[in-house]
Amino acid sequence: MGIDPQSIEHIKAEIVAGRLRLPGKLTALAHWTFENPAEVALATALSLARQCDVPPSAVQRLASALGFTGFRRMKAAYRVHAARQAARGRSFQQRMLALDPQAESVE
Repeated sequence: MGIDPQSIEHIKAEIVAGRLRLPGKLTALAHWTFENPAEVALATALSLARQCDVPPSAVQRLASALGFTGFRRMKAAYRVHAARQAARGRSFQQRMLALDPQAESVE
């Protein structure tokens, strides 16, 4: 597979362009992960599966379909991706509130 699994943006572009095709449930799961990279970066395969209402094996299949050797590698790539997104102008407090909207502001 000619996909660089280190770049979540590249993987997303490959799916949008139709160069990487996934079965229906995996497509929906992939799109959810693209919209929620911080959650993926902090999740376990089981918690992600529960969050998305899919079996844990679907999370493992997604990781493999995206070119990763397993969920841990995919999670690491999402961790890097989420950190890059967070560094693009959001304060620490904004990032924490995005992860836990129930948290109170400390200002």
